[in-house]
Amino acid sequence: MADNTGILSILECPVCFEYIVPPIYQCDNQHLLCSSCQNNQTRCPVCRVKLKGHRNLCMEKVSEYVLYPCKNEGSGCKAKLHLCEKQAHEWTCCVNNQYQCFGTVAEEDDSHCDWTGSREEIDDHIRETHRHLINNSADGTFNLSVSALVDYKYILFDNNLFCILIHTDPLRSSCIQKVFTTFFHILSVTCGGENCYAYSVKIEGQDDTFEGFVGRMITSDSNIKAMASRNECLHFMGNEHTFSFEGNIVKLQ
Repeated sequence: MADNTGILSILECPVCFEYIVPPIYQCDNQHLLCSSCQNNQTRCPVCRVKLKGHRNLCMEKVSEYVLYPCKNEGSGCKAKLHLCEKQAHEWTCCVNNQYQCFGTVAEEDDSHCDWTGSREEIDDHIRETHRHLINNSADGTFNLSVSALVDYKYILFDNNLFCILIHTDPLRSSCIQKVFTTFFHILSVTCGGENCYAYSVKIEGQDDTFEGFVGRMITSDSNIKAMASRNECLHFMGNEHTFSFEGNIVKLQ
């Protein structure tokens, strides 16, 4: 397919403006949504009818023949790929990207590690240098606490390393009460594909249990706020920047 710009424009999600890949959802008037936005919307953003979780199997089939741009197009990657090739390419493309380590130097030292390196090197670096930060989990469950405004936890499950990334910002304060907004996400350090794993997490003091897909490792922890704007990670408000949470990671078949 030499030029599929027209089809790609149809496959643009009206909420996050990313190109939609299966599973592809639609409202009763056939307006399309990506799976992430479908999970965070109750009504169609175009016509406002109530969403019923219906999938568009025809467009899912069409998407198999569409050439999608690499997710790193904005960084200069010019590749156009079919869905069967896209995931593997995006994991290894843009080899000049340098990934920031989120670890602390040593167990008794809170200073931040300034290591940066390639996607292929970061997994080994964390396992060798930051063993004190890694929590082993045979079944994917975890129960941890956050004590800093910026905190990182590592889970070793299914021989894959996962990074729990937590950023808490003071939203406003007064002489009576402080309010914080917290961004929370789990990223895969080892697994190459997206949607290989899912997670659920319950924050102490919050009523809801959050469920999401484990994301790809990011080059900088500052990217978590961009993910929050696209509803790709948990973000919530509270009166404390310290909290406990429990949850689990599961491998998808």
